Amino acid sequence: NGVIRMSDEVEGVVETSLNVGVISTEENKVTVLCLIRSLIDSGRSQVESMLRSITELAGAQIQFSGAYPGWKPDADSEIMAIFRD
Repeated sequence: NGVIRMSDEVEGVVETSLNVGVISTEENKVTVLCLIRSLIDSGRSQVESMLRSITELAGAQIQFSGAYPGWKPDADSEIMAIFRD
């Protein structure tokens, strides 16, 4: 839960993070809902792989849904120029 990796390209920017949002329990079941965010798709894939390995070692099940593509900031974009000025 938290920052997984900081960006090498943009100082002070989180590249990949994991947030545990909701944990719910039933009689024989625990459900953990997480949000994986990353500027790069490979960062999200690495976190998914890590979580899959952990759940397999624990004998649990995991399901991923609702992913969206990475987005790298463009320091030279028009909107960034407006904010810098």
